[in-house]
Amino acid sequence: MKRAFKVLCVLAITISLLGGCAITTIKKPSDFFPFTKGSTWQYKGEGNEYASFSREVVFTLESNENLIVLKAPLEVGTKWEHSTETREIVDVNTTVDTPAGKFENCVVVKIIFPNSTLFEYFKDGVGMVKREFRSGDSQVTSILEKFSVNS
Repeated sequence: MKRAFKVLCVLAITISLLGGCAITTIKKPSDFFPFTKGSTWQYKGEGNEYASFSREVVFTLESNENLIVLKAPLEVGTKWEHSTETREIVDVNTTVDTPAGKFENCVVVKIIFPNSTLFEYFKDGVGMVKREFRSGDSQVTSILEKFSVNS
């Protein structure tokens, strides 16, 4: 009887401890690109006339494009190269405030070109929420103004 009571106590304590733990899902790069037909994103920009832009998924197909926008593992320090640029994940827990809302736990990719640097901020289930271009004293920023992701 005492043994059964001890087992039940250990089981109850274990369940209560595990109940307070959050179960996290490991994110994949594709989680940050909800490219379903009809999805749209509109960006408000500052810095030049091309800072504001919009995107729409008109159709989808398998791509043979060699550009890797995000690379697993999605953790700080993941680095890869493409043509004349180097990309690196520099943060995975950034909060970005935009007219479209506040996005937490964003992944930040730093893209280094020969004469400029670009930072892109991605939120899972949404896509890119912010882009910052820096070259010398110039800075151009585009932030998500509104979006619609179709299921």
